[in-house]
Amino acid sequence: MSVKSDALFVPLNMAVLTVSDTREYATDTSGQLLVSRLLEAGHTLSERNLLKDDLYKIRAQVATWIADERIQVVLITGGTGFTGRDSTPEAVSCLLDKHIDGFGELFRAISILDIGTSTVQSRALAGLANGTLVCCLPGSTGACRTAWEGILAEQLDARLGRAISCRTSSRCRPASPGDEPEPLDAAGRSTGQPAGHGRYHCRWATRRVSFSLASCFKSSSAGRFWPVAGAFRPGSRPTAG
Repeated sequence: MSVKSDALFVPLNMAVLTVSDTREYATDTSGQLLVSRLLEAGHTLSERNLLKDDLYKIRAQVATWIADERIQVVLITGGTGFTGRDSTPEAVSCLLDKHIDGFGELFRAISILDIGTSTVQSRALAGLANGTLVCCLPGSTGACRTAWEGILAEQLDARLGRAISCRTSSRCRPASPGDEPEPLDAAGRSTGQPAGHGRYHCRWATRRVSFSLASCFKSSSAGRFWPVAGAFRPGSRPTAG
């Protein structure tokens, strides 16, 4: 990943919730990992709680944090499996204004490297509610590490961007050698091929994008969003795209 040289880091206020019938703070390695990671990244821990697998208590706590003007991100670990008391997705889903379907899809995709096809047993999910990002992660420490390192660390930092490219679209036209900068791969590295080598050039192909989930969060002022990536103006609400 790359950091935009002209971008400033914007720390986010986060809350961490552990859902478990057996753990206490002293044995909550998953919650502690998330706390450690977010603090190391420069974010702020606003609140932390540990609840048993009770659908209504989980929902009440998450709803409270969603309504809290200070809290921009809620990270939940535990209760996403298929046992009788695993109810975190049911507790949280109804609170979300928008579901981020790609979060669960990506989490399961990268988890296959660690746990193989058992990744299908995860019901990890994420969504936005009142300008707050809510992420539901499995209860294992390894899963929390995978989610942070593979998804959250980058998506919660608006300085980080990816070079994007495309092959064909309404915005593209056949490229000719020397016409535009050489193609970049998904990591922003040169492919070693000229612009017209067996591909279409898109005017966005070598443009570094900075949109991340961090641009969708409310600020500490009521009803406002960070104008991080130019996505929203102060005081505005996100609109359907």
